[in-house]
Amino acid sequence: MLNQYFKINLETGVILDSFVYDSETDDIPDDCKLGWGDQILHEPVYDLETDSWIEGKSSDDILDTYKITHILHLKSRCESEIEKGFTATNGHFYRTNRDDQTNMLGQFNAISTDQLIETVMWKTEDAGYISHTREGWLDIYRQAFTHKQTQLFKYDTLKKQVNDAKTHEELTAITWDEPETTTTTTQG
Repeated sequence: MLNQYFKINLETGVILDSFVYDSETDDIPDDCKLGWGDQILHEPVYDLETDSWIEGKSSDDILDTYKITHILHLKSRCESEIEKGFTATNGHFYRTNRDDQTNMLGQFNAISTDQLIETVMWKTEDAGYISHTREGWLDIYRQAFTHKQTQLFKYDTLKKQVNDAKTHEELTAITWDEPETTTTTTQG
């Protein structure tokens, strides 16, 4: 029967290589050990005293690895939430993907430097391009900024919780969808 075997350092138990052997027909070298089966090991090491596979990483190292992965997931979710857009107080839905954010900044700069601009045509997802008064568009800009800031503050809060987690259970309890406990401010 074919099985995966791991060549180990006979002093440390650390894996050096892996091979497939037929246990019924092949001569298996002494420095090759049958895999660890259903056991979940992040960094398996062969314990020569007990003649068994053990976890080579400390629980703290494993938790740190999970924290890194969890933070990357939260960061991705934050970016996704920012780019989804928002419904403004005028009832229209505005996109905020990266291009939209760049375009908003460009329009904001144009309005800031040209006091003669009285109206702005801006695309909404629900009604297409609509006309905004100068102040109306600046209000949409502030709401877009608040939308992004809210997501970034939430990410920062959750990232701190992840870094403070002491157990795997605490870590997995931290999700994007938990109720917000942060307060956001707007600049205006």
